[in-house]
Amino acid sequence: MSDRILHIVPSLEYSGFGSQLRCLCAALADREPRMAVLSLRGHGPLAAELTALGVHVESLPTQPGQAMRWPATVLRLLKKFAPDTIHTWTDNANLIGRLIGLWGRVPRIIASFDSPQKAALLLESGAQRSLNRWTDAFLIHSDLDSLDLSKVSLPMDRTYRVPTAISRETVERARANAGRERQRWIEQLGLPSDCRIIVTVGPLQRSKRIKDLCWAMDLLRHVCEKSVLLIVGDGPHRWRLERYGRQVEADGRIHFLGAQPNVLNLMAASDCVWLAGAPRWSS
Repeated sequence: MSDRILHIVPSLEYSGFGSQLRCLCAALADREPRMAVLSLRGHGPLAAELTALGVHVESLPTQPGQAMRWPATVLRLLKKFAPDTIHTWTDNANLIGRLIGLWGRVPRIIASFDSPQKAALLLESGAQRSLNRWTDAFLIHSDLDSLDLSKVSLPMDRTYRVPTAISRETVERARANAGRERQRWIEQLGLPSDCRIIVTVGPLQRSKRIKDLCWAMDLLRHVCEKSVLLIVGDGPHRWRLERYGRQVEADGRIHFLGAQPNVLNLMAASDCVWLAGAPRWSS
């Protein structure tokens, strides 16, 4: 295993890849490799948690006019940390992170994707494809065996499926605290004690189709009058979704909770977890 691993991530907000990164860093905290994280979009709530695990965290400046400082920030980190491996996490981090790895002559480069379908979409660009020859491994974070990796334009001898990681201790703790967690949210949001809590989690962007769930809540009230939808996550479409909820007069049954550090606890306390995703790949 490498002595120094630099993880390059899109952001340090709570997210699916953020949870995976936190699990990985926690599992390796007492082992040999040293780890650092570089965020492309400033700091976020994950920064403090990773720092507590002994991970060095830095971010690129996000203020207007500060993009010229990016090369200096990256060069300073590469010289200071001297990584043996760069691990890039999804979306634009796969492009920028791999370019950083080539520029810094890092010995090993690993790119990871949420799913084979999403990898196929992202790798349609010529810039991403041209970097494949210098990438040592591709990780697909999916545990769905029915997905056909051969349909993705990745070299199969360097592509590996890595199931989504969940801490067993965290699951057991969430189950044990489900009753208290449920009561806490009922009191905090002023919900009826006998309500049916539905939870959905994800970035509030067009591809997640959260609007469809808001529309469905307007129909569900005719079947289950006391059902409520708790939406966990943030994103550019939040204000549009909040406006739509008011338009269909469902704002009293739809609650936007923003980013939450303990999503698993909320899921354990709910009656139903509702998945919303783009039709071209699974949530």
